[in-house]
Parts: sequence; structure tokens; C-alpha cells
Amino acid sequence: MAKSVREAVRAKWASVEYGELAKTTGGKSDEVKVVVDLTSEGDEEEIIESESEVKEIWPFKLLRSELYEEKWTGDQEHVLDMQDLLGDESLETVYLFSYQFEMDWVLGMIGKDVEVVVIAQEGTIIPASRHTGHRVRYNTVQMPKFCSHHSKMIIGLFRNKSCSIAIPSNNLTEMESSMPQQIVWISPRLPFGPRSTRSAFQSELIRYLERYPSPNRELIAKLRNIDFKPLESTGAVFVFCAPGGDANDKSGLALLIDYIDDTHNSENEAKQHRHYFCQSSSIGGPLRCQSSDGPRNIFTNLMVPMFAGILSALPRNARACPGVNVVQLLQDNRVHPHIMYPTVQELAECSPGWLAGGWFHFHHGKGGVAAQQYEFLRDNGYFIKQKEYKSRPGANVPIPVMKRDKVPCHTKFYMMFKSANPDNWKNDDCSWALFTTSNLSGHAWGSPPSYRPKNYECGVLYRSSSTTKIDVTCSKDVAYSYFPTQSLVTNARNYSMIIKVMTPYWLPAVKYSTSDEAFCISSNYAKLDVNGTSLKSLALNA
Repeated sequence: MAKSVREAVRAKWASVEYGELAKTTGGKSDEVKVVVDLTSEGDEEEIIESESEVKEIWPFKLLRSELYEEKWTGDQEHVLDMQDLLGDESLETVYLFSYQFEMDWVLGMIGKDVEVVVIAQEGTIIPASRHTGHRVRYNTVQMPKFCSHHSKMIIGLFRNKSCSIAIPSNNLTEMESSMPQQIVWISPRLPFGPRSTRSAFQSELIRYLERYPSPNRELIAKLRNIDFKPLESTGAVFVFCAPGGDANDKSGLALLIDYIDDTHNSENEAKQHRHYFCQSSSIGGPLRCQSSDGPRNIFTNLMVPMFAGILSALPRNARACPGVNVVQLLQDNRVHPHIMYPTVQELAECSPGWLAGGWFHFHHGKGGVAAQQYEFLRDNGYFIKQKEYKSRPGANVPIPVMKRDKVPCHTKFYMMFKSANPDNWKNDDCSWALFTTSNLSGHAWGSPPSYRPKNYECGVLYRSSSTTKIDVTCSKDVAYSYFPTQSLVTNARNYSMIIKVMTPYWLPAVKYSTSDEAFCISSNYAKLDVNGTSLKSLALNA
């Protein structure tokens, strides 16, 4: 069933050429050209050359999908195919970390002379249906029930002994890589050559690898002989979650807090508003505690108060986390949480329809504390959704932008923005940005009292400083231009480096309306999607 719906989506767009007219809801049509206007929908900004050299780092790429970019032939600077990661002819050994593997699809992209090492949870690998001639080794991890080896990482070692590291938001299956929107973080090429002092990124990556029950000593030894300076110079920090550990061997939320200091350094900063943004593909249940003081969501009632310094230390148990009073605490401290999660309407109206919903889990429809948590987040205005593409007369808009409109994102981003405005922020006022595999759950991050994660997760953190600026940009504004990326450095004159964090959606986003409902895959929605398919029929034919 999934394949037939996917083919129907393709067929719907097959007759649309990139030079044709985009139809508006009123029946009129606007000209669509292959070149996107580089200016945003807001005020135009003048492109100014910086008086001193400012280094721009673009570590994120949009993962190409045949559903959305099938006929796109524009500049590929910001669009990446999985084949680009796995099919490099100079690759010697590749280590694949993921939660799910479709080996026919994976091996079809890898040269037969490349050694493949798969690190996976038992029961998550669909083996190759035929002998391919590849040399494949499997390092499997046995996980307790409801716990996951959820990390997604590709470590490539090349014939010249150099190394590259990638963290994709997708697991290694074909449908997941092409249906929801996905982003990939990629390191610069790291040369061979051990240094007298190990980099922080290298140390944390090795510490993560050593947390496995049977660590891959061969990989660890090879990484010790890699020079991480090209990555270290960008300020990237490896942040991981793993079972086990103690106060001296932290991971998850306890580790992330050590890297983040959002306390005010001046009276002027104290007047600013702090916007904490989370976009996740799944939202777990509330923190476990017996209390009449409402459910405690891990983001609004624990993570954000810790990041903002409202809590001075990790609470000893879930009951010690703020309850319903957290709403007033956040307001008093000018702190605003925002959780982006797809709505029922977005799923029904996006080009793949309900089929894209299979990767999004928030079971608030089951009632009980899950429903109470949802009502708390909804009623306090913490939910946001993607901005929609708006067709404008004369707008130069590539077809992929329209195809991707409202398509949910499988990425996981956590960010903080400072602003003078309680309702808005500028995307270059980002204090820190984390791209990770960790969904919004206690299993991923760890929860009180132990704060030990139950999943394996990994991610990369960037922090702004007096010399480094973080600028968040949408892939739709840069991925489809035929022109090389041009820098808007109006506010960057005091910085030596700008980290461009690319998301598949526009920020700031839009608050849920009173009629919006967060998508719940365990609910049986009666309405048909844009392809005339019901959610129930997909479930029956899965």
C-alpha cells in the first residue's frame, strides 16, 4: 500500500514542469521559474561585503528526495543525496549507526570493495535479499523493552587515512529517507595525524563509543589517529546520550546542561526575552510522578527551567520539578518555550498525505496523563507549526518548495534565541543550536532521579560567542538557487565566523490556532488526505 501511495504522489507531480505555472487557490496562476528570489518574504536586505574576512560554515545539507527533487537540476551546494555519503569511490571502511537498516537499499549505494560495519539494535535490520559481494560485519546491541539504539551516524575512513563524520536525521531505510523532510550534518574532511592533545569533539565521540557493551576498539584506535582540528575550529561539540554512566561520566540532559549557560551577564540582557525552541518527531509521556499539580513535560517543566537558570540544579525527583506554576515562573523570567510538532491538518494536506505520518509519535489520544500533558501544552500556547508557503503573483518559486509545503520534518533541533520581543526573534540572534537524534522524551535525555538515558543518541551543538555568530536559515531559501550562496553580513562585522544552521522550515514559526490539533498516529481520523487516502486504510495495509 505504501508503495502505491508513493507512486500516486509522484504521478500527481509528474506532469508539472519547472517552467509551468503554479496554480493558486483562486484558479489563477502565477509564473514559476527555476530560479528562486534570494530575498526573503520580509524586507529586502542589502548584500554588503565585510570589511574584514568573515568565515561562513555550512555544516548542514538538505537530504534529497525523489518525491520532492525528482526533476530538480539546480545547484547542489545545499542538497545532498545518500549516495553522496555512501558512494564515495575513495571510501575504504564505513561504520553505520542507525535504528533501522534496509540492507538492500544501503548496500546498493556502497562500492563492493568497501568494508561495511553495521552498529545496530537487535531486530532492527532487514537483511539483504541476495548475496551482494560486500564485506559486512554486524555489531548488534541488545536493548531492554522500549529502549532504542536511536543514534544515526556515518563514520567514513578513506584510503588516504582521512575521515569524515555525518549525522543524518533519517534512519537507513529508503522510505524514511524520502518521505518526511530530513537534514544531514557533515564534518569537514579530517586528515590523518594524531595530535599531542586530543580535541574535545574527539574525546566525547570516543567516550560515546566506549559506552557500548562491546566497544569497537578498532574504530576507536583509528579515530585516535585522526586530526580533529578542522572540526574543532568550528566550535562544534559532540553531545551524546547513552545508558549507564555516573556523575563523572555524564550523558544526555546532565551533559548538555554543562555546555549551556543562559544566565544573564548584564542588566540589559535581563530585559531580553529568551525563546527556547524544540522541534521533535516524537513527544514522550510526562515525567513520572504522583501529583495533583498537573503533568510535568520534560521540555517545559525541566529542560527549559534548567537552561534558563530558573532551577539551580537538577531536581532530585520528578515531583521536585515545577508543576503548573511553571507557567508563571517562565513568564516572570521572560522565558518562552516553543514546541514544533505537526498538526492533523498539515499531515492531511501535505503532498504525501497520511503516509508521511508514520514517523511521528505523540500518543495524546489515548487519554490519561498523556492527554493531560497535551492539554497543558496546548492551552498555554506552547505548540507551533510550520509556516506555509504562500503563492504570490510574480514569485519565483521552484516546484520542490511547493511539494515540501507542510511535509513534517523528522529532524530534531533544540535552540535558544534572545529577543526584545516576547512574540518573535531574529534568526541571527541564536545563542546556541543543537542538532540531535534525541526526541523529546525521558528515554532519550534521561529523567529524574537518575538522569541516565535509556537510548543511544548523538548530536552536534554550536554556541555563539564574541567571535562566532549562529545564523539559522531555511533550506527553502538557499537549496534551490542556481547562484552560489551570497552572504548577508550586515550584522556580522564583529565576528570572525558565522555558523549557518539550516532547518527544513522557516523560523520563527506559527502558533497553533484554536482549531489545530497535534497529530496522533494512534487516533483514527475520518478525513481523507490530499491523495484521497484514509489513515485507517494505511494502517490496515501497513
